[in-house]
Amino acid sequence: MKVFVSGSKNIYRDNQDSVLFNELHISLDKLISEGADIVIGDCVGVDKMAQEYLNGTGYRQVTVYSSGNRKSLRYNIGKWETREYKVKARNAYTMRVEKDFHMSENADEGIAFWNGESKGTFINMICLATQGKKCRVYLVNDDKWITINALEDLREMVGDEGKIGESTIREVMEGCCFSKEMIDYSVSKGVASPLALADAICRAPISLESKERLINRIIKCRNIKYDIYNLVCENVANDKNFKEIKKDIRKLLNYQKDDVWSKVGELYYQSADAMSEFWNASIDNYKMLYVFDEWYDTDDIMLKSSGCGAFSTPESALRYIRNEYEEWGDGYYRIEVWDLTDDIWNQPRYDYYVYNGEICWVEKKLPRESDDGNKLYLTENRTFAAGDLDLDMMTPYKAGDIVLVDCRPFGPEFYALILEGRDQWDCCFPTILFRVYGTDKWRITALKHRMFFDDMSMKRYEPMLSPLYRLKKAQEDEISDIDRILLELAEKINGSEEVAANIWNKHSEMGCDDMNKEELDDLFSEA
Repeated sequence: MKVFVSGSKNIYRDNQDSVLFNELHISLDKLISEGADIVIGDCVGVDKMAQEYLNGTGYRQVTVYSSGNRKSLRYNIGKWETREYKVKARNAYTMRVEKDFHMSENADEGIAFWNGESKGTFINMICLATQGKKCRVYLVNDDKWITINALEDLREMVGDEGKIGESTIREVMEGCCFSKEMIDYSVSKGVASPLALADAICRAPISLESKERLINRIIKCRNIKYDIYNLVCENVANDKNFKEIKKDIRKLLNYQKDDVWSKVGELYYQSADAMSEFWNASIDNYKMLYVFDEWYDTDDIMLKSSGCGAFSTPESALRYIRNEYEEWGDGYYRIEVWDLTDDIWNQPRYDYYVYNGEICWVEKKLPRESDDGNKLYLTENRTFAAGDLDLDMMTPYKAGDIVLVDCRPFGPEFYALILEGRDQWDCCFPTILFRVYGTDKWRITALKHRMFFDDMSMKRYEPMLSPLYRLKKAQEDEISDIDRILLELAEKINGSEEVAANIWNKHSEMGCDDMNKEELDDLFSEA
């Protein structure tokens, strides 16, 4: 008889209770007395504890399994026979589970020591049950044994579907630099889509490393046990064989399923890939980095860019930028990474945006051939920049509120009047009224659409950063004299969505785009 011995890797650190050790030793002694062939992994925790005990007894009918791409096993204390499986996967956990698949297939039954949380041990039990093989399980936290004979026996151990809780919403939004008002309002809702929250992380004015950490925080809210259990039950119901079931488990663990969690996981890897591209860009790898100082010029009312030179390493480029920040402390920088071997522009290119000395945004660009046969780079992926669609989150503001809109460093901050605050599930709400910077014109537009600034060369310039992050209610004493007309207009609305809707409808009937002061007064004359 061949027995698969497994258990949680954290047990050894978290629980060195003698009861656990005794149960493990009694189980191994029984297997030894029966002359069982023992298959075991090379991990810390139960794997290592069992190996240490078996080695102490001198028992030789042991095979140690490992998988991944490391050169040697982590633990083979008794220098037993080994089975090694070299596999490539996106993460270490997915590589390690491969050995567990083989052990469950090669064993006749299993013994598991489970802390109630370990995903790997739970998958081992599922794999054995799927193949009709029993598994005796010692529940460490309950100090009792149970026997798993079928998938149904695991149902009570699965738990609820993973979801984003209030503490995670607050942690993520604080990490993304949202205002306290936006955070408190979102937390009060009590629920959040993992993908919507991840989308907010991707565009936030924080470093890419911070974005990876926060996206990983969301991923940890997923209940892998719940997802895998339901996946396997569905596969069994559809008469899929174990080979097909393993394939689907791999896809789930690799974030390659068509579900929300896989899409969030994909964002994590996109960020990691972009940073890997940056740190591998050096003259030694035949790549150059070109730095540009960029800013929205409030005197000339246009977006400007000034070349700062070429750099041979990422470190030298960032060192230059950080030194400039120390002296000037304004604007942002863009770093283009060019492949010097790609003289006909066939390969993708990354542009990195540096703010406060950190890489905060990145755009992947692909070469496209124009009608005249020349090539130019067009943005293929803006996930970690402005996004393909405007960031769409509900806000706590109502008609007549005056808010501070802050999209720095991509444009100056300004005050705006919330015109219509209703129906915020629609990306066209709330609408705002504000004086267009550098002009005497007034504009009404959707806050989330970012149509705030003019540009002498492009007519309209949309800042990369969404206004939702730093959006907050303005205090009366903060508002400058030139914008105090907003207070008068707010009094006319007096918090009424109906009045605000009437003003919007009248504005639409007037057919005007930007308004002068006379047109603005006329618009509010009957409010």
